Amino acid sequence: MIDAAGVRGVILEAEIPAEIMVGGEPRANPQAPDWNEVADAFSDYPHDRAVATSYGPFTHYVREAGGWALRPDPVKAKPLIDGGWYLMPYVYPAEHATATVESQTFYATHYPGWYNPEPVLGVYGGFTLSHPAFDGYQECAGYSLWDAGEVL
Repeated sequence: MIDAAGVRGVILEAEIPAEIMVGGEPRANPQAPDWNEVADAFSDYPHDRAVATSYGPFTHYVREAGGWALRPDPVKAKPLIDGGWYLMPYVYPAEHATATVESQTFYATHYPGWYNPEPVLGVYGGFTLSHPAFDGYQECAGYSLWDAGEVL
């Protein structure tokens, strides 16, 4: 379908967490995509491929002293990294108060091979490019804006 449309690149959204809590224990999320299958389906695609993400699909639960915690899982991202997919982490301070360009691009360092991420800046909910959460976006390899239908 993508080839037939004649596009020269594709950006997939990766939001569905790989794991969910069921009865107080982590389990594989049946709604989560199989990123190995996705990477295989695009293995011959001749154009740019990117994944815009909250990182949720590429984390796993680890039991720590305070209970369960989500931690980066580079193995879950490996099919996309090995396939040459670009990383586009979400920076949506309207949804996640601690999200900043710095924090989201630093988080990428947990995924060897995903270098020079290009953040997706959520300029909605009263947030504009002048907000401190977006400091440093000009120094990134690139960036995208998501306005959620609001006028900039």
